[in-house]
Amino acid sequence: MREDIKLRLYIDGLDEISTDPKEDDIKVVLSAPVMEYPLVLTSRNEIASRAVGERPLSWSFAPFIEIEDWSLSMATEFFKRLFLSNGREDLLEDLLSDTVQKQVISLIRNPLMAVMMAFLIHESDMQWPSEVEDKAALFKEFLDAWIKRETKRLNVPSNQGKIERDIRYSWHLAAWEIYQSRRNSEKLTIDQLKSKIKEQHHSVSYALLDSTCFCSLIVIQPVTKNVLGFAHEQFMEYLVAELFHKLCLNNDSRTEKYLARAVTSEVNDFIKAIWGRSPVNELEKVVNGLEDRFNSISNNISGIQCKANIIYYWSRIPAREIQNDIRRHLWKVANNENHPYVRNGAFFALIRLGDKQAETYLYESLNTNNLADSYNRRLHLEYFGDVEPQGEPPYEDDLRCAWNQTCEKLLEHVENNTKERFILSRRIDIYTIHSLMNSRGRKGPLDGKGIERIEKSLKQAINIWPVHKELIEAACNELKELKISWEMYKL
Repeated sequence: MREDIKLRLYIDGLDEISTDPKEDDIKVVLSAPVMEYPLVLTSRNEIASRAVGERPLSWSFAPFIEIEDWSLSMATEFFKRLFLSNGREDLLEDLLSDTVQKQVISLIRNPLMAVMMAFLIHESDMQWPSEVEDKAALFKEFLDAWIKRETKRLNVPSNQGKIERDIRYSWHLAAWEIYQSRRNSEKLTIDQLKSKIKEQHHSVSYALLDSTCFCSLIVIQPVTKNVLGFAHEQFMEYLVAELFHKLCLNNDSRTEKYLARAVTSEVNDFIKAIWGRSPVNELEKVVNGLEDRFNSISNNISGIQCKANIIYYWSRIPAREIQNDIRRHLWKVANNENHPYVRNGAFFALIRLGDKQAETYLYESLNTNNLADSYNRRLHLEYFGDVEPQGEPPYEDDLRCAWNQTCEKLLEHVENNTKERFILSRRIDIYTIHSLMNSRGRKGPLDGKGIERIEKSLKQAINIWPVHKELIEAACNELKELKISWEMYKL
């Protein structure tokens, strides 16, 4: 099987190496003990540890991999060699004639996605996957196929379905423990990781956790036995997202442990994609389960963060059939909750769902409540990466941190004419820019050209969204206030 596929590609998320190659990085011999042919998955940490000599390079490992820039033409060449070596020219013709679904074409522009797609094609006896609509769907199919392949290799007995589910769930728990340990700047050995999983899921045997199947996608530092991560960072992120969906679906009390932390945008994007494929009856269970969690959470510091995250996830559920129910939940929160961080989170979520009245209430809240304004500034500073979370959330703006990225991103929001929810939040975005400028003593990246772009964008928006003319005019008035302040600060 090793001879079936000859490839030259860079793998993992090594964009930095592909765009800024270093001599030590260009040619690396990689080990692929879990693969029987050289479709190699590894982690950045694995590459790094070998590059600095922590793990000796050996010619006995898998074939040479040359790290190069990746492109659609290189992806096509990759699949050409795969298909021709297996006598399946028809699959190559489908790719070249663009009859393969557009989502697949976009996915294989990424090297990791191309490798995963090639794996699925090979495991499905050389057919293009038909259900792969996005990256999350590809990850699901890939992990399903990987588990089936490993259980077959290990001659798993007749209760295969249960073992496959146990393997998947053990990966869920592993991903969550690794994710948490990183957020806490802790290191886990593989034995510690297995012990934590065993504590939470008693039906998973140590025999399974010790199997090569469980460890096949987990990267372990060979000397210290520390767990470096999954074979690719996005596996961990996707599995954390799957676990959250599973907990919400079952109204599991452990959901609160998950909700107590801020979760990265990459995980949240996977959650949204999973929900985008879920049937409405499942999403109704998710909504109701989150409501039960919300009602059971106390108003201590960690509880406030949990509630804010539940509000965020409500706004991410895509099913139109249940959005009226979600709106009812959010208005109930907005009317009954006293903490401005939670209440304003409900207003933000309602704005995402197209509620103009919520925009008015949020604007009034930010204008009249200094604490709400402070939370709002800090929320944007964290979301856009100008500051790192520290201590216990929610956080107030400390008035000292930079706001360059935040200003740029807010300007992008204001200039975006294509999405209605951006139209509804424009006055809030402009207000936030103004508030940040004031709190920073007029120091920041805002300039006259940025203000001119906002003016141009708002004029265009009135033509594109005449139904929102009144709200856009309110944003124009807010811009006048910003412009006056900025002109005064220039003097």
